[in-house]
Amino acid sequence: MSLFLHRRPDSKYWWVKGRVYLADKHISIRESTKCIAKRDAKEVGKSIEEQALTLLKGNGISVVAFSASVIKWTELQRRNNGDLWNAERLLRFFRDKDIFAITLDDWQRFTIKHLKNYKPASYNRVRDTFQAVLKVSELIVHNKEKLKDGLYIPIRAVKGERNVFLQKIQREILFSMYPWWLLTWAIAMAYQGFRKGEARLLEWNHINFQSELITLPREITKSDKIRYIDMHPRFTKRLLKEERRHERFVFVNHKGQPYAEQGPYVAHKTAIKKANVKLAEMGEALIPNFTIHDWRHDFGSTFMMSGGDVRSLQKLGGWGSLDMVQKYADVSNEQRRAGIRKMK
Repeated sequence: MSLFLHRRPDSKYWWVKGRVYLADKHISIRESTKCIAKRDAKEVGKSIEEQALTLLKGNGISVVAFSASVIKWTELQRRNNGDLWNAERLLRFFRDKDIFAITLDDWQRFTIKHLKNYKPASYNRVRDTFQAVLKVSELIVHNKEKLKDGLYIPIRAVKGERNVFLQKIQREILFSMYPWWLLTWAIAMAYQGFRKGEARLLEWNHINFQSELITLPREITKSDKIRYIDMHPRFTKRLLKEERRHERFVFVNHKGQPYAEQGPYVAHKTAIKKANVKLAEMGEALIPNFTIHDWRHDFGSTFMMSGGDVRSLQKLGGWGSLDMVQKYADVSNEQRRAGIRKMK
């Protein structure tokens, strides 16, 4: 019961007080239950609350509060920290609003207040979370007529989308600049396509050396689904050479302890700087702004340029849709075009 009971000094009866909400609408209640016993007053209070809800529903049209849809969205599958952060910001703005009454103007007001200086890629991530929460309302009301013309927020075009990959010499020089305790991690990122969080939480019991297969449990994958990854021979060979420095986790820091959420950020940046010094001395192209996550882009691009197909890449890397891996196919096409132009 959202209403609470209290006793006025000048009355022997229990009173109910508070607000009954339905989406962004509410009714304020301040009424005597005409009951002396608190137990009886609770039952009357529930009845008063139900009457208020009936009045708010009016003609019986389904109403879903944005907050209810967010709760359902979080229950459907495990969400990463970025998605949860976006949902929290959306929740503070749209909390009690009827999800079917939200308009494009409401979204524009939210973006002006919270996303004014966001780059397109960051804006689109918030937008995707918002659209997912709206979609979940279908599971709550099962009202197809109401949902068929649901609100759609256009995606902002991303200019010069990052799809960084390294040349072979850049990759090998970078490998040589990682400290010994981080080289196996780097090889795994380059040849297995792990996300940073997946590599950080990879355990020895996830690896089957006999079948040369890695099984990522749903607890550590972004999609909340089990993923099976064939082991690359170079990763297998390196891993068999390395002494187990932790009973549970495969990749640990120089102290033999599991990584924090940011991963080996400092050591990675240091290796990039050293690699660029070496590449400059050799007269080779320098490595651009290459983040830990860019190893995943490098994996996708290299896989496609080595003759892989998008469906296999999607399964290996755990991407949610073929559209998300199509950009790597475009890189492969460009590589083929560049190759044919060099023919003499």
